[in-house]
Amino acid sequence: MFGVMFRHNDGYPIVLTSEIATASDTFGASVVGFASAIPENYFRRRIAHMFFRVSSDREGRVKRAPYGLAKVEAALLHYGFSRSDVVIASPYKLDRVIGPRTRIVGIYTMDALGLSYGSGILYWILKLADLPYRGLPYIARSFMEVVEHPAIKAHKDHIKVVVGGPATWQLVDTGAWQKLGVDVVYEGSFENYGPVLFERILKGEDVRGRVVNSKPPSMEEVPTIVTPSIGGIVEVTRGCGRGCAFCTPTLNGMISSFPFEGHIDKEIITNIEKGGFKSITLHSEEFFRYGAKGIDPNPDKVKELVVKAYKLIKRYGEDYRLHTDFTTAAVVVQAPELVKFVGEYMNEGGDWSFIEMGIETGSPRLLNMLMAGKAKPFTPRQYPDIVEQAVGILNDNRWVVVGTMILNLPGERDEDVAASLELLDRLRKYRILTFPLPFIPMGALRKRDFTVLDKMIEDPLRRELILKALIKSMEEAVRSVELIVGNMENIVAKLIIRRISLFAFNLVLSRYKAKLGQLGEHSAEFIRKLASAALNLPGERDEDVAASLELLDRLRKYRILTFPLPFIPMGALRRRDFTVLDKMIEDPLRREFILKALIKSMEEAVRSVELIVGNMENMVAKLIIKRISLFAFNLVLSRYKAKLGQLGEQSAEFIRKLASAAWDISKSPVRIPIDEANQ
Repeated sequence: MFGVMFRHNDGYPIVLTSEIATASDTFGASVVGFASAIPENYFRRRIAHMFFRVSSDREGRVKRAPYGLAKVEAALLHYGFSRSDVVIASPYKLDRVIGPRTRIVGIYTMDALGLSYGSGILYWILKLADLPYRGLPYIARSFMEVVEHPAIKAHKDHIKVVVGGPATWQLVDTGAWQKLGVDVVYEGSFENYGPVLFERILKGEDVRGRVVNSKPPSMEEVPTIVTPSIGGIVEVTRGCGRGCAFCTPTLNGMISSFPFEGHIDKEIITNIEKGGFKSITLHSEEFFRYGAKGIDPNPDKVKELVVKAYKLIKRYGEDYRLHTDFTTAAVVVQAPELVKFVGEYMNEGGDWSFIEMGIETGSPRLLNMLMAGKAKPFTPRQYPDIVEQAVGILNDNRWVVVGTMILNLPGERDEDVAASLELLDRLRKYRILTFPLPFIPMGALRKRDFTVLDKMIEDPLRRELILKALIKSMEEAVRSVELIVGNMENIVAKLIIRRISLFAFNLVLSRYKAKLGQLGEHSAEFIRKLASAALNLPGERDEDVAASLELLDRLRKYRILTFPLPFIPMGALRRRDFTVLDKMIEDPLRREFILKALIKSMEEAVRSVELIVGNMENMVAKLIIKRISLFAFNLVLSRYKAKLGQLGEQSAEFIRKLASAAWDISKSPVRIPIDEANQ
């Protein structure tokens, strides 16, 4: 279209690149890229550049690119620019592609300032393990290396720096883009407006500021990639449609699917033939809803896609593999047979693979408030059960789940965190990495303040959730280390990274367990004081016992063992007579209280028997004690219930008498002084 041909030492008119950590395929294992969130005090410049290598030709054109950047290049070429106009360049070789003719440097960023979920969790991982954290996450430092590159500075008088990608909100919300010399911050889909903007800049228009393209392109407007994508990624859907308030895919609207013929197949071929990949990842925000028109999945469309993609990659060899990356819990439970079908293709031969699932919260209240669509077609109240079922189904089909749980969501209360803790305890028996994430403003919530990470880990309840989630994650990471490094192409690097990873996982794991033990001792004492109701306290009256009975009834829906304790004189009360235990259980009101408390305790003990015997080292003894315990718990439980039935509801009658007396009192006139100044 433009017919522009320049010698490369004069520079390309349009240079596309990304921060170093994002540009690297980390030796072919993109999951290892998680290390990019490690702070710079662990990554000296030379070591970082060795680890985050970028494969490119002599002129600087990369052989593989981040998928989003490859899509930008594809849109520009589709619009009419030529390969002589546009280059995706290695951030290490910008001096070879930027020159007098360069007009645009487009930088793709995943975490420009280190404020993403990944960087937040690495902060917690190191802080809670008492490991030093200094400076920026390396991914943010590598963004600075690019935006402050000498080649850009040398030609700044005729270059517009345009930054796009998932992390542009960080630059906008902090105002950092202007301080860094960024001319344009581009947000939203690129295909249907980005090329027009670039053309305007090339024509000399003085375009500056924030550009937001809120209109998603039609699927026909999205061209296929020309440069292979890091990780062998092939996008099969866009959008989600579940409407979570904090998530950027929400901005793309309802889920839309790309056709296999002429789109998905072309990108698979590009990644295999030009990129050299033997593993293809069919990327989707919710893979099992490929081809769907609404919330409900379309199993036939998903099966058709999987079979066609599988047959295509197997043309290149039996060792070629097919994967996907994201799902929700709801669709897995809604279509378990579909999950099984897909698993037979993607995890063939007994192989395991990772799949991400945003759990986000175990609180039905919070789910209903911020992301009710996440549970559809089920209800928010059912969501914790749905999550557990989904993880089990995915495990049954050889997927290790990477589950995220967000803390500090708008409107979060302690009871929401407690609900997430309960769900976390239920997930302990499954193969899942549970990552606690700090809330980061995105989508419709981008104007909230940033999470103060230190304050969150200082809160005992949230600290417990973070520690338990990280312990589960590290335990599974040790077990799954071969999966983590499995796709690394360099055998030496693979061996080194494997050993370093195992050392790091076990180091932080031991420290987390020690800290949780300290926290647990404090929590256990606190819970014991709350859950143990003492009877026969000095001055105790029947109405006090009735009040305790009412509280006990309110606690029935929670996971709690309620132990009734007889008052034992201590401290200043030592001189009192000891409690006569028999007299207490002969009293109908107190007998009812004791029976109800013990029934609740025994019911929970049956449910928690694995926790009770969990740390026993002798397996035979563990099995015997478990069976004896279950027999004993159920025996006394049945007898308590029978006795409670015989006893009847003594307290109900007593409470009615109290209420009647209160009503009689309320009929008497009472004069209440009012401070008019405080009305």
